[in-house]
Formats: sequence, structure tokens, C-alpha cells
Amino acid sequence: ANRIPYIGVPVGTNKKWATGRGNAPKGEMIKAAQRITGNERITSHDEADAICLLSYYLHQNKGNTA
Repeated sequence: ANRIPYIGVPVGTNKKWATGRGNAPKGEMIKAAQRITGNERITSHDEADAICLLSYYLHQNKGNTA
């Protein structure tokens, strides 16, 4: 095994972090990802979820990726 740490983040937590609502629809998550990155070309909800999740992780860990 590669011993890659795993941290579970509930979907509602990611949505609340990104939009302020734990039940935000896909469009709001896309807008949040666009706001976080400054990139309006983000149109995939999967990509938006990943960007918001990374933002949440970096905030929780003060930017420490180790």
C-alpha cells in the first residue's frame, strides 16, 4: 500500500463550505468553483466538486499538503 492518507468529507460539508448551503445544486457549486479559482470556464459539476473539496482541505489544513 502507498499509505496515502484518506479523509472523508461528507457531500453536504463540501457544499456548505463552497456555497453556504449544505444542499446547494450543481449550478451553485460550479459558480463557487469559478469564484474560488477566478476561472469562468469551469462548467463541469464534477470538476467544481473537486475544486471545492480541494479548497476545503487546504483551508482545514492551513495550506499544508503533507
